[in-house]
Amino acid sequence: MIFLPISVLLLLFGVSIKEAYAAGNTTYVVALLGQDIQNDTVNPDINYELVLSTNSTSSISVDVTGIDGLITTLTVDDTGKTVHTLDQTKGMNGSEYSNKSIIVHSADGFFTLQVFITRGDHNYIEGFLGIPIQSLAGPNQPVGQTVYSYVAATFCDVGGYCQLAVAALNDKTAVSIVLPSHVEEIVCCKGKGYHRSKRDTAFTLNKFDSIQFESTYDLTGTVIYSFEPIVVFAGSRNVSNGEVIAHTVEQLVPSSHWGTEYVVTNLGTNGYGDILKIVSHWSDTKITMKGFPSFILKNRYQTAVRRLDKGFSSHIQASHPIQVVQITGLTYATENETSTLSMTVVPSVQNAYTEPVTVACHGAAAQQAQFYIVTGNQYFGRIHSGCT
Repeated sequence: MIFLPISVLLLLFGVSIKEAYAAGNTTYVVALLGQDIQNDTVNPDINYELVLSTNSTSSISVDVTGIDGLITTLTVDDTGKTVHTLDQTKGMNGSEYSNKSIIVHSADGFFTLQVFITRGDHNYIEGFLGIPIQSLAGPNQPVGQTVYSYVAATFCDVGGYCQLAVAALNDKTAVSIVLPSHVEEIVCCKGKGYHRSKRDTAFTLNKFDSIQFESTYDLTGTVIYSFEPIVVFAGSRNVSNGEVIAHTVEQLVPSSHWGTEYVVTNLGTNGYGDILKIVSHWSDTKITMKGFPSFILKNRYQTAVRRLDKGFSSHIQASHPIQVVQITGLTYATENETSTLSMTVVPSVQNAYTEPVTVACHGAAAQQAQFYIVTGNQYFGRIHSGCT
């Protein structure tokens, strides 16, 4: 199997790491995607690897907690990565409303959390870089009110299921989830009851609750918002990608962190190119892209799709904030390809990290994987580093 570069594009969210975490607290809420054990699959053979890293010169103690209490306490220091593996019982299963989310927290300082999903039956690895709760409330907020607003982007155009999951930090968190009108109704199980996506759009999530919708329809354009901190994950499972049964997963960025300028470069090793999904948050958003004709997204939450050929880059500018999601490694209409399909939320030039952050690679792909960091001063180039 060929492993594509695992692109981790790091987001700054307006303040430096030292300023944001001066109080010492770092908290991640995680809902785990990627499985379906409803269709006669007794053991999907899925593991979820939590990979923790830090730049701190002293050790950091991190608690991993679920609905039943403490799962484990991990020690993280600057000598390398700390890994903890969870089995499939914490993974979201089909369309469901459950209490499976986990909280990864430290009172000692800042650390990065990456989550890798491994599929033993398909020899597949995909992962995402987590976004701390402390970083979610972005600079583009309405006056006088903090809103956690998201617009989803998913990809299952070549088969499989698009997935979308939402989890809350606090009890009694009111969440609105409105799926696009073209998506057929999704029945979401909750114990012996259920929710219907075209009838039920308002939900109350407690701490450790999570809700997942999945469909063969593209869920891009789904609007999610809350006045309490929530996290949103998007991805897909069982996507037919050449000779590989692929899946994708990414933590989405709140629209309050979207920007108006992006630089993208093709990351793939195959000849098909990368797919870019560009999502608007405002009506009449004009977009110019190097190498493409300019265009206007007339409506809010509208999506444009462009293909970025192998070896090409593009500079994107928009009249209003947009979201850019990049799908890498697609082998559409290409025989005998075994590339890994990967999904990445691209940071805007305005919101890129400009200071060092420690990240890690999955061991199985350690020699091939690279991490790309876009910086404000060097946004036409990318810095890549090896794996820790």
